[in-house]
Amino acid sequence: MANGYPLNHDVNAKYWELARRFFTACRNGIATGKPLAVKTCIGMTYTLFLVVDLVMRNGASSLWTFSIRGSDALLAALTGRVDPDAPSELVSATIRLRFEVVRLLYILVAEAPAEGTVLNDGFSFAAFSSSEEVVALSKLIGQQQGTTPDAPPEVVFRCLEAAIRYVAYYSDEIIDLYHAAETLRPKLKIEVHSTYQPRYRRRAGIASALLEALVTRPPWIDATGTILKSELARHLGMNASDTYKPIYRPLIQAAELLLVGGKGPRADEARFILMEAAGKPPEAKLDPYVGDELARRLGLPFTGAAGEFAPWPIVLVGNSKGDRPGVGCHAAMDGIVPDFGSVHV
Repeated sequence: MANGYPLNHDVNAKYWELARRFFTACRNGIATGKPLAVKTCIGMTYTLFLVVDLVMRNGASSLWTFSIRGSDALLAALTGRVDPDAPSELVSATIRLRFEVVRLLYILVAEAPAEGTVLNDGFSFAAFSSSEEVVALSKLIGQQQGTTPDAPPEVVFRCLEAAIRYVAYYSDEIIDLYHAAETLRPKLKIEVHSTYQPRYRRRAGIASALLEALVTRPPWIDATGTILKSELARHLGMNASDTYKPIYRPLIQAAELLLVGGKGPRADEARFILMEAAGKPPEAKLDPYVGDELARRLGLPFTGAAGEFAPWPIVLVGNSKGDRPGVGCHAAMDGIVPDFGSVHV
C-alpha cells in the first residue's frame, strides 16, 4: 500500500478490517438498502483500497483524520484528471462507483444504525449530499459508454430499400418453403421415434456391469478383488481413460468393497449406490433432430428469383450452416419476421 507495507502487515490491520466490514455492509445491503452482487462488492472494495492509498499519500493517518480541505484533490484523483476543467478519460460508470464508495465511507460512519458502528474508520465529512449528486457528477465528468452514433442518412435509406425489396420480391417463396418444411416435420419426427434405440447413460452402464461382476467375476477383476478400470472400459466399449473419471469413482469403490466381502452398513450403502445408479432410466431424445432429412426431402438447396438482395441458396431448414455457403430457411424468414430465427430445429 502507499505506506510501503503490504495489506496483510500488522501496520495495515485496521484497513484490512475496514475492507472486511465494508464488503459485508455492501453484500448485506446495509450500505445501499439492498444486497449487492459479490462481483459488485469486490469492485467497491478494491475502490476502497484506492481511496485509502490516496488518503495515505496526503499524509493522513486514517480516513477520519483526513481533512475536508483535501476532498477536491481526492475526487479529482479518483477521476484521473490532471486539469479539473478537462473531462475525464474514465467512463461515467467507473467514476460513479468511485464516488459512491466515498459517499458510503461517510454514511456508514456518521449515520450508523442503532445496532452500532458499521465501519471502524470513515470520512468525517460528506463529500456528496446524495446518491443523485453522485450520478449527476459522474455523468458530467466521465465518458459516456454504450452510445452508438447515428447512421448517415444514405446508409439508412439504403437499408430500408433492401428491406422493402427483400419482403416484396422474395417473401412468397421463402414462406412457401417454410410451410412445406413445417408440414413435413411431424411425419419425420414420428419416423425417427419409431426407429430410435435409446442408449443408457455411461454411469448406469458401468453400475450395471459392476453389479453383474459381483456374481460372475469377469476377467477385468483380478484375484484381489481390484477392478481393472482400463479393461472394464474396453468391455463397455468406452475409452480406456473414461473409467478413471472422478464421477465413476464412488461406483468403483462400492464394487471393490463388496468384492472383498464387505459387510455391515458400509456394504449396504455400497449396494444402494450401485443399484441406484444402474436403475437410471434410458436417455431418450424427446425432440429428435430431423433437419438434414428434412432438407433432403425438400430438395434443398433452393434458389428462387434472382435479385440484388436475394438470400439464395437456402441450404437447410434451420439457422446454423457451418462452413456451407448459403443460408437456412429460418434465417431467411428472420428477414421477413424479426426474431424468427430464434426457433430451433
